[in-house]
Amino acid sequence: MIERKLQVLNQGLIKEGHDKAQHDQATRYQQQWEYLCSQEEIFWNKKSRIQWLKEGECNTRFFHKSTMANRAHNRISLIKHERGNNLNSHEEIEAELVQHFRNIAQETCYDREHYI
Repeated sequence: MIERKLQVLNQGLIKEGHDKAQHDQATRYQQQWEYLCSQEEIFWNKKSRIQWLKEGECNTRFFHKSTMANRAHNRISLIKHERGNNLNSHEEIEAELVQHFRNIAQETCYDREHYI
């Protein structure tokens, strides 16, 4: 209903121009539309969560398909080395990630004698 009101109002604004009252009304309809869209998104998110709670814990095809999709989504199959070449084997990716995080976590050696 709000979508239809917004559509009609926008068509009128395009054809006839608009004044401040019409602009304010269009803004209110747009805000209501965005609110309803966010509520619909929340609804579908909760509905999918309910389905997961009902079917996901059981040993079902749904559970296995969800698990396999999550594994595929979370898999790192290729990274680009800082020199520009691609690494795609598990061992190369692992070594590069370990080295990267070692470099980040490594503390620079400071002379702290004068602070003591």
